[in-house]
Amino acid sequence: MLMLALVVCTGTIGFMLVEGWGPWESFYFTFVTITTVGYGDYGITVAGERFAIALMLIGIGVLTYTASQVIQTSIELSLNTERKMIDQIERLKDHVVVCGLGRIGRIVCRELAQSDTPFVVIEQDDDLVTEARESGWLAYRADATEDDSLILCGIKRARAVVCATSSDNVNIVTTLTVRDLCPNVRIISRADDPSTVRKIQRAGASEVISPIWVGAKRISDVLLHPTASPLLETSDLSTAPVRLHEFTITAETPIAGRLVRDLGSEHPSIVFVTVHPADGAPRARPGPDYRIRIGDEVIVAGEPDALVEFDHAAGARIAA
Repeated sequence: MLMLALVVCTGTIGFMLVEGWGPWESFYFTFVTITTVGYGDYGITVAGERFAIALMLIGIGVLTYTASQVIQTSIELSLNTERKMIDQIERLKDHVVVCGLGRIGRIVCRELAQSDTPFVVIEQDDDLVTEARESGWLAYRADATEDDSLILCGIKRARAVVCATSSDNVNIVTTLTVRDLCPNVRIISRADDPSTVRKIQRAGASEVISPIWVGAKRISDVLLHPTASPLLETSDLSTAPVRLHEFTITAETPIAGRLVRDLGSEHPSIVFVTVHPADGAPRARPGPDYRIRIGDEVIVAGEPDALVEFDHAAGARIAA
């Protein structure tokens, strides 16, 4: 840009000296020359013509070079942004891959972001990808039904995949592709049409959720059980009176080996709803003498603040 400015200044001053023109006329003719517009004969002298030829040779070259550098810089900035995002995705582990950023996908991503769960979005729509990145989410513009797209998003390191597109057919194909690539990953798929639920399950989905059915069930619960239904409302951690949380006991979990009685005494606001041992059937409301073991999947209920306190004491990574 400095080179281009220098050419324009040199041309303006040169025409003022050679032809005796004023500043504006010299500046205008300089632009006419270097842009090769050529608005007819200005009636310049031979010396002016010679100067104009030199200006054209230098000016057109500098203008072309400047334009190419601007374009190259813009492309490099775009590529650098893409590379940084891909580098961040490659470092992800035990994350969630969300396929589709429609109405359901947005809600899922907001919940994951609030719980500090790492995730990456795969979406084909440029506007939605831009919107996701502006929200601070990792988003990759690609087709979720393609093997390469899923592999780039770390499908083989992910703990779960959410198929949340508005097309049941796309969700079926995505589920098939994911299951083929990762036989053990957990796949949660959306199904708008109840008739496709079985198809998505046969495609390999671990769970299939119909937003229409869930919404209708919620309306029915509010209608038939107006007092009890708000207690299990989980749409907002900050306002929900009671929440359910689950986590898996590992060797690093401090509460491993402890009795439910002792934990209940220390955290009276927490209720143990269900314990699913790794080698047995689920136990609803485990008794006070039940000893928490490694591999147990525990579901507890309580107020949000009490759950956070229990989480810190238990040292478990609670997932909503």
